[in-house]
Amino acid sequence: MSFDTLRLTPTPLLVGPCVKSPPTFAGTGTLSKPRRFPIEQMDGFRDQEAAVFQDLLFVLVGLEGFYIRYAESFNIDSSVTQRLIGPDFSINKHLAPSLKDISKRISQLGKRYVSLTTFLEQYDNLQYGTVVQALCFEIRQNLKTYESILVQIEHEFHTNANYSVTLLEQDLTAKPVVQLSLLYDIVLQIVQENENRKDSTNMDRMRFESMLKSLKDDHYTGTLDGVTSDPRNSKVVKGGLVLSFIQSAIDQHKGNTTAYQFLVNLFNKVSQNYVVMLNSWLEKGSIEDPHEEFLIHQTTEGSRVSEDYWADKFTIRSEGLLKQFYPPNVQKKVILTGKYLNVLKECGIDVDDLAGIVHIKTLQDNDMYIRLDEAYNRANKLIIDLLFKGFHIREFLEGLNKYFLLTNNHNFNEFMSSSLAELRKSRDHASLNTLTKLYLGSYHEDDSIDSDPRSKSKRLIFNLASHSLSKYTLLDELVMILSAKTTNSDKVFASSDLSSLKNLLNSTLEANENQVKANVLTNTKIDQYSVFNFSLDVEVPFPLNLIITKSQMIEYQFMFRNLTYLKFVEKSLELSWREITHQRFWCWPFEDPGLRRWIKQARIVHSNMRTLVNLCLFYLNFDVIDANWKKVEQLLDSLKTDPTVELESVFGSIKSFLSTILADSMLTKIRLTQIVNQLFAIIVLYHNFLMALRKTLILMDEQLFTENQAKLSLGTTFSPEKNGSRMRRLHEGLRNYKEKYNSKLSDLMDALKYYGEIDSPSLLRLYEELALSFNMEVY
Repeated sequence: MSFDTLRLTPTPLLVGPCVKSPPTFAGTGTLSKPRRFPIEQMDGFRDQEAAVFQDLLFVLVGLEGFYIRYAESFNIDSSVTQRLIGPDFSINKHLAPSLKDISKRISQLGKRYVSLTTFLEQYDNLQYGTVVQALCFEIRQNLKTYESILVQIEHEFHTNANYSVTLLEQDLTAKPVVQLSLLYDIVLQIVQENENRKDSTNMDRMRFESMLKSLKDDHYTGTLDGVTSDPRNSKVVKGGLVLSFIQSAIDQHKGNTTAYQFLVNLFNKVSQNYVVMLNSWLEKGSIEDPHEEFLIHQTTEGSRVSEDYWADKFTIRSEGLLKQFYPPNVQKKVILTGKYLNVLKECGIDVDDLAGIVHIKTLQDNDMYIRLDEAYNRANKLIIDLLFKGFHIREFLEGLNKYFLLTNNHNFNEFMSSSLAELRKSRDHASLNTLTKLYLGSYHEDDSIDSDPRSKSKRLIFNLASHSLSKYTLLDELVMILSAKTTNSDKVFASSDLSSLKNLLNSTLEANENQVKANVLTNTKIDQYSVFNFSLDVEVPFPLNLIITKSQMIEYQFMFRNLTYLKFVEKSLELSWREITHQRFWCWPFEDPGLRRWIKQARIVHSNMRTLVNLCLFYLNFDVIDANWKKVEQLLDSLKTDPTVELESVFGSIKSFLSTILADSMLTKIRLTQIVNQLFAIIVLYHNFLMALRKTLILMDEQLFTENQAKLSLGTTFSPEKNGSRMRRLHEGLRNYKEKYNSKLSDLMDALKYYGEIDSPSLLRLYEELALSFNMEVY
């Protein structure tokens, strides 16, 4: 069969194999160039039209003709990529201008036809995912319609003497032919993007850019209340990225009703499997995504009861993110819905047996967000019931407040009374076993067995509690955290590649290491007390650890260590108060009126210090902890009556509670934290000073000395002539402590007012209470 007698038929037997390996006369092929009648020697326009008409029929299925050939730049055998892009055609230069213009326009269809058929050859494979397979099916259906139109055109050519090239072009403006051009544009994007990804340098650049975008866009804030982006790029274009190309085409053709409707229908058909995966995720928390095309990426590494596992288990695939999922709140609802359901399944609940949801039909439907809200609300209600009715998380929180924030702290007062001496030892000499036994003994009776499940939840903390003597003091840890430098975000986002980003991060880490070495403040005897290192910890069990995370437990620990130190100071002052007000040595009617006045002044200073400590404790217990916990309780109480309360709100409330009490407890500002620590160090040193004066007081009075001589070391004698120097040392010591205390108290007042006005208004309440108690001027 010669080429000039080739007929187009509805069967693919001729068209298909010819296009797959079309004959070509270009280059050094086996086919010799056919001899042709020079078109410039033809007598008239009609002769040229007749000559070129048959060529156009060949061109429409991607073949060369006599007067229309492949461009020299196109070699159909050398590269699949060239066939995927499609051939350009070279038109005889002697052809009439009007025929040449029409031929140029019609030859574009041949280019698209070759591209689309080659695309089917190369991409109709599951390695490119189900979305591409659905696109291939739609392309194949469109090509069948296009080929049927060509058969009709060929029939007109052979049977209708009046059928012209102009009529041919008009017939080719039919809807299926226009759709062919739209499909070609989408295919070309896919092909070009895949070519771009074959270059490892391009892939490295894409990964780096995706990582930076992920850093900018991440909405992650916790284990069960945030969204983490997955910045990885697939080696080939598939899934959501293909759908995003179609979406872009939809946006570009909004002014063309025909093209717009075709693309919308194409999107809905191609995204059917994507929607099935979305519904499965929203209803069952399941991801059936063997080709990694879906919106959610799932990892399986790590322990299932670890909060870190759940924080990173499900991430939003940032590559190919569809515009329906651009809003952060939509991403959050999508990912949390499935994550909640997965937690339920991990706790042994068969979510497949639970009432279902109304499925999303297409991503273009107006009710998609309504269906998403319904699925989210269902999952939210299920997880709240699990945590608050099944695991009694409210009672667990109350238990944390009891043990870490020392609410109802009579047990801790008992522990502090019994462990005061041990807590005064250095970290290296203190016995952790002794402290643990004393602590457990203080709480043992209070945590006796009770059949009430809510009491068991509180007692769980007692059973899980562990104690330690940390390497650094509380102040050292706070200073290291608060003074740590963060990497400038502008510099991060301005990084040109991964190497420059690593260098930037390493320089920040090195600076922080040096900062840590410079800021470790442990250098006095007081700082060596183990009370600064004594810490309580609880390993929160699954699934409670999804709400009460490690970061929140660290905040609880900071509060516990801070309150422990305050209680230590309070107990120390109680001990020294009993000493200076009830001990015989201090109540003795000394003959020296100067000594009696000194004792009175010492008691006044001590009383002022006790007042300060008591005001601070009252402020922390009632103005900070209790006042902020009531806000959390209001939200927890609403769970009983309001089914729309979100677990995210509960998590946020707990997080806000802890961050607020940390700030209001003077633990988040380095200057304020250091002033408070120095002030209480002066108070402890003053306590030590007073507790060490028994021998001095005995030696100040002869009769008192006589009564207690047996208690003194051998050889100690009464020496009245030394009383003058002893009295001077007493005055000097008291004046020194008083001046330091007043100076540091003044610094505290200034800091409270400053930070209260710019950051934590509740600090102003403490400022006013202190000013009122010490008759200080409020300004």
